[in-house]
Amino acid sequence: MINFEGTLAIVKEALSAKEGKEAKALNGIELAIIKGICEGQTYQVIADSYHCSVQNVRNEGCKLMCRIGAAFGEKVTKKNFTSIVEIKLPQKPTEKREQSFLLDEQLKALFEALNYKFEDERWEKNFCEWVIPVSMGLNSSLVLVRGIEEEVCINDVEAFRQSINQQRTNQGWLVTIAILNH
Repeated sequence: MINFEGTLAIVKEALSAKEGKEAKALNGIELAIIKGICEGQTYQVIADSYHCSVQNVRNEGCKLMCRIGAAFGEKVTKKNFTSIVEIKLPQKPTEKREQSFLLDEQLKALFEALNYKFEDERWEKNFCEWVIPVSMGLNSSLVLVRGIEEEVCINDVEAFRQSINQQRTNQGWLVTIAILNH
């Protein structure tokens, strides 16, 4: 299984880049097929959940895989879809830490427990970053959250400030498990 939201973002970006202004939005059955493939479902299960025939799902799936394949520049099928998309997805840091959970996993679990939704996710070599909408009473704002597992220096803070401006968020929360180095 792979992350549906990240997969959808990669697919939409590729389709938009390939098709330009003529890019049509993914319809309901196409979204159901992508989600089903990400979750490891068969066409039968996808058809049952979308309340249509298996043959309809197969036909739409074939057209969708051809469209995505043209956008990716390679042959895409239901069987190889996840492996192709996994290569294109931003990767989480893989270096093992002594902590029982990596900081990114802890932060994501915290924000999910607080019912925050993630609008954008980014993984780099030394940090993870999310844009989350936060409601405070009648007001809401976008917050850029960056987690860094190592010592933070002033350059990290400046890079974070630039990212806040680029993402056009109202706030930024920098979270680390180390001390600030002056």
